[in-house]
Amino acid sequence: MKISRLLVPTIALLALGSAHGQIFSEDFGSLVNGTVITTSNTDFTYVRTSTGTGATDPNVINPATVGSGSSGFFRGPSGSSSLTGVGVADSLTASNVYTFSVDFRFSDVSSGDIVFGVGSGDRFTGNSGFSTSQGLFWLQSDAGNFERRTSSAWEDVNGGTTFSNSTNYSLHVVANGSAGALNYGSQTVAAGAIDIYLNGILIDDDAAVTTSLTADGFRIYSVQGTGIEIDNVTLWNSAQAVPEPNTYALLSGVCALAFVMLRRRSVK
Repeated sequence: MKISRLLVPTIALLALGSAHGQIFSEDFGSLVNGTVITTSNTDFTYVRTSTGTGATDPNVINPATVGSGSSGFFRGPSGSSSLTGVGVADSLTASNVYTFSVDFRFSDVSSGDIVFGVGSGDRFTGNSGFSTSQGLFWLQSDAGNFERRTSSAWEDVNGGTTFSNSTNYSLHVVANGSAGALNYGSQTVAAGAIDIYLNGILIDDDAAVTTSLTADGFRIYSVQGTGIEIDNVTLWNSAQAVPEPNTYALLSGVCALAFVMLRRRSVK
């Protein structure tokens, strides 16, 4: 059996296509259990631990409970709005279209808030919490209730979605702050809108972005005592579909087959 000369370039194109527009990725690699997360041993440019009671340094869990390999964990202080979190401060590729993905798992979910945001401004460079005007989108778990920030208030995602402790979740958000609709995969996101997927299911379609702006940073942070474990934090400056469950397994299998066939040819 001969392997086509076109197979290896095709595999390379497939791999590149799956990462098209990807501008940030952090999966904590093989960092050992208990390692304190810093801007030196990860791709984050912002890491902060609150001085409040009960806050924990962002640190590594290995083996991960969510995702695989290593993951990151942190908790904001109890009874305080002072934040503990990670992110990138105003150094991502500037764009008004972003896709954000993260795997996560909560502990003490009912005690406080976890906030996910993509945007631009001093709320991504300093230690203050969200600002409506600086977020392309802000999402949060508020005592376990999943909410998104509109231009003026927090509203329930999908009319009411709740999180539980010790449950693995995967969040995928396609945010379009541009003036035109965008196609991604078989889906479309309207101008000035976000599509929110939870565990691969579209749960909020064409919800309004918080503010139509050009973003260059992101933040994940905890306040009021909720702990969060995160893994596979990924951002694209383009609209990206949720990967099909078997896509990466298929790519891995094809690459392995190509390697085996090339090796057989080399030893003939």
